Amino acid sequence: MNIKIILFLVFLGVLILSVPVIIVLLFYDSLIKSEEQVKEAWVGVKGVYQRRLDLIPDLLEVVKNYAGSEEKTLQNVTYTREKARKMTESIDRPVLSKEAKLNEFVELHDKLVSAIKVLWVLPTKYPDLKNDVPFFTIRQELDEIENIIPLKIREYNKEVKNNSLKIRSFPSNLIAWVFKFKEKSHIKVKEKESEA
Repeated sequence: MNIKIILFLVFLGVLILSVPVIIVLLFYDSLIKSEEQVKEAWVGVKGVYQRRLDLIPDLLEVVKNYAGSEEKTLQNVTYTREKARKMTESIDRPVLSKEAKLNEFVELHDKLVSAIKVLWVLPTKYPDLKNDVPFFTIRQELDEIENIIPLKIREYNKEVKNNSLKIRSFPSNLIAWVFKFKEKSHIKVKEKESEA
């Protein structure tokens, strides 16, 4: 056989073998990018919740100056905040595949919001608190955070949906199965949040 024919056949064989490898690499890369987008969206959700946790000690300090007799209310907020803080620090990427844990995280933060809302009525009991600039500044920032949380959750759920579609659709589902990509859990949104 002629050397040109042998070289052509070798080249053709390499080309034929490399096409499936390139296709697998492209689908794998797509799955990796999708997973990273989910993680990035999760960081956004977690960051907003963390910002709220960071504001609460300042709020409690302001309220304590005016409403020291509200010890039970302050203790409830402090206790709930501490539980939420610990869970926020402990929850991470592996949990994103565990729907129950993710929903427990959101429920705990919802309990914290309920505890904080008790503080919003205190200015009616303590008139000096009505004029306290730090109190209303913190309250305004917490209200803004409450508006941002549903947006971040929607963004996260959108990325989870896109990731799930890639993991379940052909042919990327074969690559996902081989490389053990797992679907992530959605965060369940309350009705009031879904209307926001």
